[in-house]
Amino acid sequence: METWEERKAEDGRLFYLNTKSNETSWIRPEDNKDPKTNPTEWEESITQSGKIYYINQRTSETSWEIPAEVQEWKNKVSALNLQEKLIQENSDAEECEEGQIPDEFLDKDGNPTRKEEIKQAYVQMFQEAGVTSTWKWEDFHRIMRDDPRFNMMKNIAPKKQIFQEYAQMLKRKDREDAKKKKQVARENFMKMLDSSGILRAESKYYKTAHFFQGDPRWRILEEKEREELFQDFLDELERRDREKQRQLRKQQMQSLRKLLDDREDIDHTMKWGIIQRLLAEHPLFKAIDKLDQLTVFSEYVLDTEKQVSEAKRLEERTKARKRREAFRELLEDLVKTGEINAASHWRPIVQKIKDDPRYLNLVGQPGSSPQELYSDIIEREKEKIKDHKEALSDSLLNFQITPTTTYEDILEHSREALDSIPDNLRVIVFRVLYDEAMIDLKDKERKTQKELNKYDDYLKSNANIASNSTYTEFENEIKEKFVNLSDTQLRDIFNKFVEKLKDEEASEIEPGEIKNKKRDRKEKDHKKHKHDEKHKHKHRSSRSPSHKKHKHKHKYQD
Repeated sequence: METWEERKAEDGRLFYLNTKSNETSWIRPEDNKDPKTNPTEWEESITQSGKIYYINQRTSETSWEIPAEVQEWKNKVSALNLQEKLIQENSDAEECEEGQIPDEFLDKDGNPTRKEEIKQAYVQMFQEAGVTSTWKWEDFHRIMRDDPRFNMMKNIAPKKQIFQEYAQMLKRKDREDAKKKKQVARENFMKMLDSSGILRAESKYYKTAHFFQGDPRWRILEEKEREELFQDFLDELERRDREKQRQLRKQQMQSLRKLLDDREDIDHTMKWGIIQRLLAEHPLFKAIDKLDQLTVFSEYVLDTEKQVSEAKRLEERTKARKRREAFRELLEDLVKTGEINAASHWRPIVQKIKDDPRYLNLVGQPGSSPQELYSDIIEREKEKIKDHKEALSDSLLNFQITPTTTYEDILEHSREALDSIPDNLRVIVFRVLYDEAMIDLKDKERKTQKELNKYDDYLKSNANIASNSTYTEFENEIKEKFVNLSDTQLRDIFNKFVEKLKDEEASEIEPGEIKNKKRDRKEKDHKKHKHDEKHKHKHRSSRSPSHKKHKHKHKYQD
């Protein structure tokens, strides 16, 4: 078990303590020492600015350059790391199934060879010899040719190949380390310039270089690279200065705008010259560029005008809303008094209210016009009529409205339904319900008459019907063709038709003359009807619009 532990002294230096004997040492004893632990007296440290330096734990000597013994130890650690990597790769390969072993590690019988073990042994020799990326094969050969392990391979070619692979690996690592070191050096150089506090965007390299020549962070870079980084830093300073100026300008302009907003003796209607005189001695105003002053004032005027305009627009909008509300109240008053109902027309209403201020204040104003608001009221009243009419109709399910039906008949049959309707709407609801019933009745009569005419044509055109025919013989055919007529109607008309045929045969009239006369009379009536309809259409077309309007009054009008 390891008995030495690493401790830190008050001055920050490391020392080692033997936990059994309490013996101390600045240098780690060799017992049980990890080969990757620094065996030298030098310790690597980093300054606050990020610069790496080395300090001797025994003598307290410092150095910016890496000591030779530290470099040698680092080379050995790198070699050990590489060896561990190769061993791990070999271990992973051994974990594969036998069928997955690469061919180069199999002998002619298909068994694994010692080739990889031999390769690892050569790598270990490279590490022990301290091979670096600059070595040639001849250098290694001269040093290690007497080592018994050197002849594990008889042919020189595979030995050289292993050496070349190892050397290439070291070169790649050296390039990566150099790149990282260069990047750290560049970063430390920029930090050095930034922390100096003596540089300005207009500083010159040749005038300020002597301030930094004693700093290792300056000397570690080549002259050309120093000049390039120096200029990059000045560019960054210039960018910072521009950003500071931009922020300062923005802040000053915002402060001036607040000053204009807060001053009670300043408003947006004033001329620029007056504003200049009022603020001439104000330190904030004097600190701002004249063009920026004018820009702030212009924005102040535009923004204030927008605010005033918006306030006026909102005020006018409020007034317009109040005017509409007042006019609606006027219309509602007329609804309550019964002067406006679902059957009312705009013209007589406007004649009645034309001198009312609530009407006059709304005429010509933006938004809904008086007539549009009136139309909204009428539509609402029509919906009320519709609802009341449907409720009254539901109460009359077993009541048939005929042309002789009166308001009193409805009242007697559905008093409760009528009582639920406002007084000023009852008669109107009745008229609407009555008119719709009459329209339905006329439509039904028209359809029935049309069906009767078709039935009459059928009887006259059917050659199978004779004076001795009975309804029963044709009943099924007739009922199938004329489903909208009742059986009584069909039977009575059929029997009357047969009786006429009998009369025809009994009289001196030639057979078929009754049918022909009736057919001729029907054709004559049909032609006369078409002539009357055509004449009526022409007569309607010649009427004036006012006549049409008078003719087609609202069906709800009393």
